[in-house]
Amino acid sequence: MKIEHSVRKFEYRPCRITAEFDLEFVAQGKTLHGICEDVSNEGIRATLDGSVVVGSFGVVVFSHSTGVLELEAQVTYLDRNHVGLVFLFQTP
Repeated sequence: MKIEHSVRKFEYRPCRITAEFDLEFVAQGKTLHGICEDVSNEGIRATLDGSVVVGSFGVVVFSHSTGVLELEAQVTYLDRNHVGLVFLFQTP
């Protein structure tokens, strides 16, 4: 009987906060509407009403009664109905 050991590479993942709010992702001249599923300091996981390509760049738009927040982002993964977007900015 052969026993195989599986070693997983440890990868740090920032804390994610479950969320549910509307957003837009503007990329390549088209605007996709979606819902944020969770958010971290690094990015968000969302469901969008259209398709995107891993590696593509765009702007995530969050609207609130106090104003609009626009953040540059890149599509990092696609998982079934979810899209991973990493924010492209740095803060202290």
